[in-house]
Amino acid sequence: MVVTGAFQPATELRGLALPATLGPQGIFASKSAFDVAWGDLLVAVFTPRGSRPMNRLFGSTLYDLLFTPLDVEDEIIEVSIREVAAQFCPHIVIQRVTLSSSTQGGVQVGVVFSLTSDPQTTTSRTVLVKKTHIGIAGGV
Repeated sequence: MVVTGAFQPATELRGLALPATLGPQGIFASKSAFDVAWGDLLVAVFTPRGSRPMNRLFGSTLYDLLFTPLDVEDEIIEVSIREVAAQFCPHIVIQRVTLSSSTQGGVQVGVVFSLTSDPQTTTSRTVLVKKTHIGIAGGV
């Protein structure tokens, strides 16, 4: 089998975006390229590394970094997000990552990013990562 030409990367991001929201065109309406990229980044960053069968390298250690009892420097968390984006979301260029404590019992993660197809246009998105308490009801 002879393959002529080279594979071309997608020039336009289209598809579903996370979180899925009901809009005038329904839940499954196409979203903007930034919405799709943000959804891709959320999946890559908040999937615990080693949790996907058949692809144990996918994901990040962000949850462990955010909720470890030790004091973790913000720079380590930023590096973690940048590494995951570089490895699993090559269509995203991270400009800045911000972290702040939330009054709702979690950490507010802010990301300013652009698309590799349009590096001059940036967007800012935030997500609240709530702390969860996993345990046996009633204690041990």
